[in-house]
Amino acid sequence: MNAEREAAPVRELLDEAVAGVGPVAGAGTAELFAAAARVRRRRRATATAGVAALVAAGAVLAPQLGSPSAPPQRIAVAAQKTPAAGGVVAAAYLEKLLPGAGDIRSTPLEFGPGKVISVTPVHGALEGTYAVRKGGGTGFVLITLMSAAEVKQKLGIGKYLEPGYNPCPELVLDGTTTGCTNQLLPQGRLTTYQYKTERNGRTETEYTANLLLPDGRRLSVLAGTGLVSLGRPLATPALTRAELRTLALDPKQLEKP
Repeated sequence: MNAEREAAPVRELLDEAVAGVGPVAGAGTAELFAAAARVRRRRRATATAGVAALVAAGAVLAPQLGSPSAPPQRIAVAAQKTPAAGGVVAAAYLEKLLPGAGDIRSTPLEFGPGKVISVTPVHGALEGTYAVRKGGGTGFVLITLMSAAEVKQKLGIGKYLEPGYNPCPELVLDGTTTGCTNQLLPQGRLTTYQYKTERNGRTETEYTANLLLPDGRRLSVLAGTGLVSLGRPLATPALTRAELRTLALDPKQLEKP
């Protein structure tokens, strides 16, 4: 049960937001990076425009689910495959933080027919969905930060939320999770592991880092080898284990969007 709690929040992103949603048409990976390059050229040509230039160029936030009075939803069905203005800034920050990771772009991710999702930043400045291109392939990164209330609502209470608890022994029992490490750090409890999943007829590998913060919040970073919608996958996940750790422990993750 505790192993399910450790793996659940990120995987829920692939299910709960896309129920009953039809396929969404949009640009392919090549068009995504070409459009991003055009945006960068515009930014260099008009340095004073900043984020306003990105919005004018067509960068939009994905719509949120629920009524206007409802609390912000971290998961949204993407209206189109264009990055949010804030996501463009976050992607540029990630490239500087992880110089060897590749070309990083903010974009909704298509996990299968009708499963195009976008993560709207609610609690953390870097929350979002990103495509990572390098060496002729494209992988992805997904980042979410759950509030303490969300953690209790989704994961319940018990030993899982105890700082000293180690979920690794239970995680590896399913046979698809390997390389699990658990560290107690000043920032919180950091658990990282490798996971293999069958998606759209092919086996994909993912690295996950979950940081349970002392105040009860939980940061999740998932890096995958690719998606059918992104074209040729990477041979290994989009981030190395070291890059995953660097990203999970970066203080900017906890800044407000």
